Amino acid sequence: DNVNTLMQPNLSIKDLKNMPVPFSNLKSQHKIKSQLLGIVNATDELIDKYEEKIRNIEELKNALLQKAFAGELTHTPQEVSV
Repeated sequence: DNVNTLMQPNLSIKDLKNMPVPFSNLKSQHKIKSQLLGIVNATDELIDKYEEKIRNIEELKNALLQKAFAGELTHTPQEVSV
């Protein structure tokens, strides 16, 4: 087996504290936040719509089953006059 591994030397707490962490400027952070909130809101709206669709399908299924058990979905052929 030809396996390549990389070793990370041990990092001390001091090294981690001194390590720079880049951040976007505040204006960019607000823009990203607004975009994420828009996505969350759109997702919530989709969830609500699909939950409503599921409820409607359940109601339709129940109505069809009720009609089927009541014999209302069968077609009785009628005589045709010639």
